[in-house]
Amino acid sequence: MILASLNPDTLHSSVFHSPKMHLFLCLCYLTGVLLAVFIHQSPPSVLVEVGAEVSLTCSHNRSDFRVMLWFRSRPNDTALDLIGYGYNKFNNDSVEQPFKENFKLKGDLKANVKNGFLIITNAQTEDHTATYYCAAREAQRSKIPL
Repeated sequence: MILASLNPDTLHSSVFHSPKMHLFLCLCYLTGVLLAVFIHQSPPSVLVEVGAEVSLTCSHNRSDFRVMLWFRSRPNDTALDLIGYGYNKFNNDSVEQPFKENFKLKGDLKANVKNGFLIITNAQTEDHTATYYCAAREAQRSKIPL
């Protein structure tokens, strides 16, 4: 698995709140190469009104990495929460249960350039202030005995 935040040459998304009850998403914009995989998250920063919808994009160019995962790390918390993942595509079951109310995942993971979107709906300062990470990996095939 490749986690965009593990390499200082890659990037991650951060959500911060301002005193005016806005959410600020910052993607500490650094583009880099990790094991010959270009991972790109965008936009570099977004100011979001409370209650608004915001979309983060993750893309990479590795054709055999058809699994895309999104994680969240909240301030003052060492946990890395799995928001959801998709294999070849995102569907209704892509988002983990605790995130289903305000998070959606979309994208096409079959194309040569994989594009995934994390959409946060009805953004709230307390609930959505976090650092968001995109990860990509090869699909694992299980060998089931016949």
